Amino acid sequence: MTVEDSTYTPSEAARILKLSRRRVQQLLDSKELEGYKDASGRWMAYQWSVHQLLSDRPAKNDKAKEPEDWPPEALDALTEAKDLRYQLGRVEGRLELEAIARSTLEQQLKREQERADQERERAEQERQDRLTAQEEARQLRERLEQRNLPWYKRWFS
Repeated sequence: MTVEDSTYTPSEAARILKLSRRRVQQLLDSKELEGYKDASGRWMAYQWSVHQLLSDRPAKNDKAKEPEDWPPEALDALTEAKDLRYQLGRVEGRLELEAIARSTLEQQLKREQERADQERERAEQERQDRLTAQEEARQLRERLEQRNLPWYKRWFS
């Protein structure tokens, strides 16, 4: 069994635990969920730790049932809190996607800047080569013109 077989990524652990990926990250950071950071700095959660946390959590049917005699304001507040928690999860997911997109765009920008710098250097080298070739051609033309002159003009010029 390899290390990869005995670990979950935070996304996999989140799916199993029915939590947000961000919450799994928080559990790993606070050591409530055991894991480690791999060579690239990403968290990996031990499978046994995920399953232990899952078994330690009370089942949904073990929760206290909502009393039907709660005041309507309390039920409304509970519904609103659930809705806000759902929206928070969506916002956290969107922020994570935006961070990934930003990172990718920054890497692409850096590569394009490096490529532009290389192109600029290549263009400058070609310009220098062209100027050198033009100078050589001018010198050769002058020598040819000098050789094409009659002997007496070459001697007395």
